[in-house]
Amino acid sequence: MKNMKKIVSIVLALAMMLCLNIVVFAADGGEDPVTPPTYTDQKTVTIKKIYKLENAGTTSPAEIFTVEQVGSGRVTDGDADSAPDLGPIVGAEYGKGDATVDGTERDITITLPTYDTVGVYEYTLQETVGTTAGVIYHRGDIKLVVTVMQGDDGKIRVAGVHTETSGGKKSGSIENKYQAAGIQENGTGLKITKTVSGNMADHEKYFEFNVTLTGVEGKTYNNPYTIMGGSDDRNPDTCTVGSSFKVYLKADETITIENLPYGVTYTVDETDYSDEKYTTTGEVLSPEEVDSATEEVTVNNEKKGDVDTGIYMDSLPYILLLAVVAVAGFVFISKKRYANN
Repeated sequence: MKNMKKIVSIVLALAMMLCLNIVVFAADGGEDPVTPPTYTDQKTVTIKKIYKLENAGTTSPAEIFTVEQVGSGRVTDGDADSAPDLGPIVGAEYGKGDATVDGTERDITITLPTYDTVGVYEYTLQETVGTTAGVIYHRGDIKLVVTVMQGDDGKIRVAGVHTETSGGKKSGSIENKYQAAGIQENGTGLKITKTVSGNMADHEKYFEFNVTLTGVEGKTYNNPYTIMGGSDDRNPDTCTVGSSFKVYLKADETITIENLPYGVTYTVDETDYSDEKYTTTGEVLSPEEVDSATEEVTVNNEKKGDVDTGIYMDSLPYILLLAVVAVAGFVFISKKRYANN
């Protein structure tokens, strides 16, 4: 038992000596494996911009996304009295059709100012909200933190930037989407279809529609928009938001208005054909909003009629039966009278 206690004491003593040696070794700065980071001065900082399509097949409009400083910067550490304003900001530029479903990346570049004092400087940025219809702009704050340190050859600026949601989730990029109805090839878009029913409905007759597209006030629209489908030569090839136009469709024909931005409202009003004994259903007389890849309107015209075929063949057997009964009755009565005489 004494030997066991002695062994435990020796082990504990060795462990304490080993720990002490490790601490002293690190304090002496011998061979510390952690290499301190090195920094280079940043003249600019970039914000990653990602431009996406909500629906495949749509075509995004040209757009320049940029940000702006909101209010004055703050000094969160250091002796400076105030934070200098940020320098010029160059936005992320996209041409028509540059956005993709997976997202196309560009950079917003911010020029950092010159700082006279070491410290930590914090700025609030916001994306500039444009007027392009269908584009969803980033509404939250963007935080830019610039740490200014003293280097061997002068001051060093190190910048970090991120968005921040209400839940505290951070992101190093800003995402924007273009939302519009799709194209005919994908089976999407604003689709207007004509159907007819009833035994007297004319399947070769073209029915006239008045279509009205109304935009959101203050938004800019990438007019004109393409119209596909239909066989009537009177149908237009394009249309504009903020105007009305006519289309002509016969039975089972469809036209598709492509790439309409979300938020556009539409009505589809067919010409009155009640004097031709058609009953019309499916019109959109109160404005409906484009808010999905596919908007479908189906307008049906029904016309029924009775067909005069003279004597109905279905009734002929009963008529003949009545005739036979009548003849048989006449013969029976005649024979009875003859017998009585």
